[in-house]
Amino acid sequence: MGRRKSRRLISTHSLLIILCLLLIAVSVHMLFSEDVEQMVVGKAKEQTQVQNQEKDQNQLQTENQTKPTANNQVTQKEDVKVVENGNSANEITQQEARKLAVKQFKELDEKWIKEKDLEVLEFSRANEYYYYISSKENTIEIKKNGGKITRINSVPVQ
Repeated sequence: MGRRKSRRLISTHSLLIILCLLLIAVSVHMLFSEDVEQMVVGKAKEQTQVQNQEKDQNQLQTENQTKPTANNQVTQKEDVKVVENGNSANEITQQEARKLAVKQFKELDEKWIKEKDLEVLEFSRANEYYYYISSKENTIEIKKNGGKITRINSVPVQ
C-alpha cells in the first residue's frame, strides 16, 4: 500500500514539473517571436524610407533639369563658400562625406548640425558615385571619388 502512494506522488509531481517546463517554453517562444517580428517590421520600414528617398531625389533631379536656371539661382545663397575636401585625390568614405557635409551645412548657417542627424544616400549618375546628404534644412551632393561637392540644395556648384 505504501508503494501506491509513492507512485501517485511521483506521477503528480512529474506532471506538475512537465506543466511548468511547458509554460516556460511557451513564454520564451512568445518573447522571441515578438522581437523577431519587430526586427522584420523595422527593416521593412527602413527599406521603404530608402525607396522614398530615392524617389524624392529622382524627382528633384527631374525638376531641376526642367526648371530655368534663374529659378534655381534663387534657391542658392549667393555668399555661400563651397567647402573643399583636403584629400581630393582619393575616394572618400561615408564618414568623411558626413564630416564634409557638416562643414558645408555650417557655411549654410546650420550651426548646431551633428553628423548623426544627417541622412545619407549613395547613388550613381553617369557611371560616377555620389553621396546625397540631407539635413533638416539643406541638401548637398558629394562626389565619392575625390570628395568634391557638386550640388548644394540641388543646384549645381560652379
